[in-house]
Amino acid sequence: MNPRMWIGIVVSIIAVTVPCPVDATPGRWNLATGLCGTVVDITIQATTGYIFAAVQSPSLQCAGIYRSTNGGVGFQKVGITYPGYSPPRIVDLSPGHDGYVYAATSAGIWRTNSSTMVTWERLINGFPVNAYGVLLGELSMVDWIPNSLEYYATLEPGTTGSGLYRSTDGVNWTLVQPGLDATVVNRGVSCGIPGSSSVFAAARSGGLWVSRDGGTTWSSLFASPTNRPMDVRIDCTGSSGSNPSFQHLFVTNGDPSGTVAVYRSTDFGNTFVPDAQGIPTQTASTVHDDRNPDYGGNAVGTGSPSGGSGDGMYERGSSAPGTPWTKVVAPGLPAGVPITDWVTAKDPLSGNFFYVAAVGGQVYYLR
Repeated sequence: MNPRMWIGIVVSIIAVTVPCPVDATPGRWNLATGLCGTVVDITIQATTGYIFAAVQSPSLQCAGIYRSTNGGVGFQKVGITYPGYSPPRIVDLSPGHDGYVYAATSAGIWRTNSSTMVTWERLINGFPVNAYGVLLGELSMVDWIPNSLEYYATLEPGTTGSGLYRSTDGVNWTLVQPGLDATVVNRGVSCGIPGSSSVFAAARSGGLWVSRDGGTTWSSLFASPTNRPMDVRIDCTGSSGSNPSFQHLFVTNGDPSGTVAVYRSTDFGNTFVPDAQGIPTQTASTVHDDRNPDYGGNAVGTGSPSGGSGDGMYERGSSAPGTPWTKVVAPGLPAGVPITDWVTAKDPLSGNFFYVAAVGGQVYYLR
């Protein structure tokens, strides 16, 4: 029997013992406990502040999704595993509406919002599947547009129905741009009418794509500053979108042959200028606000998973144009390894915020 011929959407947990976390050493990056396998993505649940990590591994005991309830210090496995079968390849995680957590896998989109995160449901409505319900291809991205029910996912190239999919309810999916191999999607929800109707997608090849009608029709962005954008973030906080001083579209460069790690646009992608003063590397990964990951502008992790060496975390006190970046000086990270993703977590004891990053397949936290 084909191991992927299965029915049902409820998955079970394989318990993983979590070592007791040691006290964090202040001022340095500390290695999180309780994880095995290779961490490929992390996210933070909007309502609880819990951190989730997606782990790839040939071992059933290791592969799956892990959760931290103590700000990234220690993790425990909470899914997704097929009892008796090979685990799905989990690629991306995302927070969602009303406390949901979404996972894009080789078996479809999964989500949960249960208090224990034990029960996950599989969402494949609209994706191409065979007669046995097996997905024709691998899903690699699921992005939620904050303050909405809008989600995006990518079905890998070279398969039937590949391209960018959108959901307006978090459950059912529609192909909106065939062949578009996006890695991240973002929308200017707080940027007035011009920004809120603009949706940007960073593609693995082909640079930036844009939809000017809220995600219905798409086209390649002529002004894309890089052929390999890693992240695209929009920050219009403090403005209705009418003042260009608050219309910030940030794009990170993942092309190691490039020269600038971060670019900025103040006209919703019509023009871009370099905005990486103080960052010595030519590549960067995720950029967003270090207190609100839905926005961009004052913290960035350097390095590209597809090439280029990492140099650590950079931040700045303001997202105003021309503000230089300053390196977060803290030992503990492996030298030269790219930061593939990061979030800011709240210490449950002190209430202070600190960084939690996925680096070289492991998770580190900095208090």
